[in-house]
Amino acid sequence: MMKTIQFSTNRHFLSMILLAIFITLSCGFSATAKPVKDKRVTAAAAAYENGEFEKALQLFKEAYADDPQSSYLYNIGRVYESNADYPNAVEYYKKFIQTPGSDEEARGDAAERIKNINEIMSLTGSSSKSSKGSSLPAGACVDINNGSAKDLTALNGIGEKKAQDIIAGRPYRSIDELTKVKGIGPGTVNKLRDQVCPLGGTSAPVAAPSPAPAAMPAPPKAVAAAPAAPAGCIDINNASQKDLTKLAGVGDKKAQDIIAGRPYHSVDDLTKVKGIGPAAVNKIRDQVCPLGNAATPAQVKPVAEPKKPAQAAPKAPQPPSKSNTIIEI
Repeated sequence: MMKTIQFSTNRHFLSMILLAIFITLSCGFSATAKPVKDKRVTAAAAAYENGEFEKALQLFKEAYADDPQSSYLYNIGRVYESNADYPNAVEYYKKFIQTPGSDEEARGDAAERIKNINEIMSLTGSSSKSSKGSSLPAGACVDINNGSAKDLTALNGIGEKKAQDIIAGRPYRSIDELTKVKGIGPGTVNKLRDQVCPLGGTSAPVAAPSPAPAAMPAPPKAVAAAPAAPAGCIDINNASQKDLTKLAGVGDKKAQDIIAGRPYHSVDDLTKVKGIGPAAVNKIRDQVCPLGNAATPAQVKPVAEPKKPAQAAPKAPQPPSKSNTIIEI
């Protein structure tokens, strides 16, 4: 049975650090503490909260290159750790520990994280998910609505924890809804688009390709083969709002309602949409792609990425030190 590992944090230490900062400022000695002036640090923290780990890493590394504060090394390690890139996380935690002037308590925290990470790698037999990239064979994809946790970890940057969170958030009507999962932002979703199976359509197997099997027996006569999709048809489970308005009698409002009611198992399910009755369904029946067949690429366009509301910039994730004191992200 796999051992559950929890990262420890020194809450008492954090309280003492905050108290020390308050006393220092009250006594008029704020000049001894070096404030964070680099806007890249704030932007990096915001990127981290949105799951944009590569952006956060770039900004922290740029800030460190211009101003080599040891706290930035700790922050870089935290980003790598959150992205399940364990070898790089350990490397930067060690650099932080070895840097002269690093806070002793923060060094202890980094050392504890290294210990926990090494234990994770020994238990799972994996050193990193994000650093290796996708483990999918060419031409394969993962069904985010039906794939197992093991299948989901084949996606680029998805570890066991995120795989479990993806499963908990099912079902998904579009790949963009993965942004509802903590730690998955629009940047991560864009990287996964070519690895995720079209929702509602047929998908390639996740398993690695094997030698061609013997001829499969013919399907039972009672099961009719799915008809081929007619050229120019509209896939009601995946088409964009603009494409749906090409259907007879469907305007922008009904197109939005059709998208909201997905998925559909047959064209007759459209009668569940307000304002679409059996007569209207019969008029568009010849325009709708048979469900289970992918529509022509010219007709199906990816849904535009939803814009996330602006959020107040969170506190930059930095370790406690006398020069730049933030330990948790």
